[in-house]
Amino acid sequence: MFKWQSGALRKYNMKNKNKKIDWSSKQRRQSLIDTRRYLWREDTIEKIAKWIDLRHGMCVLDVGCGLGYLGYTFWPFFKKSGRYIGVDINPKLLLETKKTAKIWAKRKPFVITGDSYKLPLMSNSVDCVMCQTLLIHLKNPANVLGEFFRVVKPGGNVVCMEPDNDSWRGYNSLPVLSIDDICLLYEFKLRSNRARIKQGMGDYTLGMKILHLMKKTGFKHLDARQNDMVYILESPYDSQAQQSQFKMLRNQVVGKKKSRKSWIEEEKKLYLAGGGKIRKFNRIVRIYNNQLAVMKRQVKNREYFRCLAGSFYIAKGTKPE
Repeated sequence: MFKWQSGALRKYNMKNKNKKIDWSSKQRRQSLIDTRRYLWREDTIEKIAKWIDLRHGMCVLDVGCGLGYLGYTFWPFFKKSGRYIGVDINPKLLLETKKTAKIWAKRKPFVITGDSYKLPLMSNSVDCVMCQTLLIHLKNPANVLGEFFRVVKPGGNVVCMEPDNDSWRGYNSLPVLSIDDICLLYEFKLRSNRARIKQGMGDYTLGMKILHLMKKTGFKHLDARQNDMVYILESPYDSQAQQSQFKMLRNQVVGKKKSRKSWIEEEKKLYLAGGGKIRKFNRIVRIYNNQLAVMKRQVKNREYFRCLAGSFYIAKGTKPE
């Protein structure tokens, strides 16, 4: 049975109590762009829009909108007499959203600085509520779903697109790990995520749990789909999607040592707070460094290949009439 190291967890909580991610920082802002550029296939977007019953003239709310990616993606399906409302807690991101939305929306967007726990909208005021990779970062996603329920009109849909980050698996050109090493890396993910949940940093496996939370909130006609995107890299990386993915990977692999060291220290704190042992963590770092050294060489020589996929859920619920 999983046991918490309560002392270590309390120490971690106190040190990170007020720590928040600044998504407008240069590195994280670029991550928002890169990770969403080829997140969905065009034909999949069309199917989702039909499935969630997007229609022209609708008022659609995008919570945790960031740079307005969901608005840009789904605008063609409700743009005639429709309205896009974006809410985000980061005013720096919203300034950019206002500028770019004027291009794709062809009209002034309604973008508001606000907290997802207390949305700055009236009850029963929008036709559809959407979010993407928002709830996995929140301490109390059920409370936010309650706000979605409040602001959407009776009969309106709420759509949450959230991943299960522990489900991602792939085949690649790196050395095959032993079963013991694979089990250790999976234990590392489990312990770190459980510490993350306990500390209030969110739940990286939330995607599969959202429908149950929706049911408890009061939504009806629950249903779910999955994103069908598979991330492929095969030299010479000749498609635009592969070129973009390879560029992002190359930047990660040749990233600054200082940033990598900081990441390792943060993961170490989480793993230990989740009950992990320092001896095992040192072994995890050795595995990581060995794999990274091979990846650097393969990326430099453009020899690296992979086929990667995971569970990215699109959960839908309807507010009763």
